[in-house]
Amino acid sequence: MACKVHFVLGPVVKQVLVVGVLALLAPLASWATSAGTLICNPGTVCIANDGGTLTGATSGLSISGSTVTQISNLTGLNLGTLSLSTGALTSGSIELGGMFAGGGSVTIMEGTSVLFTGTFSGPVDWTVLGLVTKTIKGKPVYSCQAGGCIYTLQGTISGTYNGNLPVFGSTIQQTINTSKPFTGGTLKVENGSTFLVTPEPASLGLMGTGLLGVGFVARRKLRGKQRSSSRA
Repeated sequence: MACKVHFVLGPVVKQVLVVGVLALLAPLASWATSAGTLICNPGTVCIANDGGTLTGATSGLSISGSTVTQISNLTGLNLGTLSLSTGALTSGSIELGGMFAGGGSVTIMEGTSVLFTGTFSGPVDWTVLGLVTKTIKGKPVYSCQAGGCIYTLQGTISGTYNGNLPVFGSTIQQTINTSKPFTGGTLKVENGSTFLVTPEPASLGLMGTGLLGVGFVARRKLRGKQRSSSRA
């Protein structure tokens, strides 16, 4: 069964641990079809988005212009938009990965109506996959492997759904940089997924594997692009 997310413990180990922690913090369980369409459990709202621009600086990360392509069982080419912003960088770096402060804002529109509005309820993790390090004259020099570096933003969120329903959950957004490591400026958003649940005791039964599922499908999609880029 295929599942849709998108690192010294090696970078991959760190990534898995962070996603696992987020999955425990947000009791979400979602899977995807082979085509990448999210399937939501009862009581969970799944939202997929594609495209848009990520802007990065030490003052924070932001995403604008990303198109919503799925809201639970409703799919379409343009159902609305997703935008978000984080707090400032608190550790690490934009190039090598780190942590950004929570707060900021997350807004998801369905057409012209606000579907969800909220903030990051904890630190936002910023990780990179595909970064290559070489030592030249005693100093580290960074580059991207064939196909590019994949940068991932992920964090827990809370706010209101449909104007008055308090919800919490997680969002994960992936970008791909096919030229060189990202040190600030803008990147294209490849895809993203957001999961929302109401804070009820019954929701705790949904705890577990949601974000892991999102990541593997998103990673598979990006790897396909990397292989195409490598052959070009």
